[in-house]
Amino acid sequence: MKIKKNAFSLVELLVVVAIIGILSVILVPNVQEQLRKAKIAKTKALISSLSVTITTYKNDFGKYPESFDCQKLYLALTEQAKSPYEPGANEVRLVKKGEPIWQNPNKGMPDDRIERILQQAGVPSNALRAQLEENIFVDAWGNPIYYVSSEIYNPGGRTDFRNTSKRGTFKFDAPCAWEMREGKRYKPFNPTTFQLISFGPDETTITPRQDNGGIGSMIDTDKIDNDNDGYFDNEDRVRAGSIQDNGPEVVAEDDITNFM
Repeated sequence: MKIKKNAFSLVELLVVVAIIGILSVILVPNVQEQLRKAKIAKTKALISSLSVTITTYKNDFGKYPESFDCQKLYLALTEQAKSPYEPGANEVRLVKKGEPIWQNPNKGMPDDRIERILQQAGVPSNALRAQLEENIFVDAWGNPIYYVSSEIYNPGGRTDFRNTSKRGTFKFDAPCAWEMREGKRYKPFNPTTFQLISFGPDETTITPRQDNGGIGSMIDTDKIDNDNDGYFDNEDRVRAGSIQDNGPEVVAEDDITNFM
């Protein structure tokens, strides 16, 4: 008498493989989506914490930390501040002297898009390369947090915006984010404090021109799906135009900031 072996038939194996394939199609995108949302939440939390520390720094010293320089911002908030910020291990990245600050080494290949955008916007060249070996604050994608204070874009401290025909003390070509009205820059976001900007999941931002809102400006400003991909503002993942060329039609809908 032969003993029947407990084994899977070819058909059964094919059914199991098919089920696994279907589950993968369903689960993998959901996992990726949850990871993406977690990174957005983590970056928002970092920006919120840095905002509190920068405000406290201003109250203590009567001025904001120096704009643009990521390394000086790190030193100001972690060493010079009376109530220093204690960053988590994944919130900082060490940059050696002479290295480009705005090229993320974790991406495996040089990418100078952000550096070119910031240059075009008017960020000083010495803020684009490390002047010493020091840490910088980075978002959940490993890219630097952009910081500029109102001392750069509103040096006179103007607070009255009713008469938009008078440009007042605003530096309308300053490298920051602007509110737009009728195709013109109206006033900067956070006109009397500062702006913190992460360039989000796509790791870049809008190419600044006089007829658009500048770096990080599109975040949550219009509540519109500008590039018709089903997402809008900081939940967006795909941009209009060419990411490589950063053309003027590119919409930065996924930047994460402290002003919205």
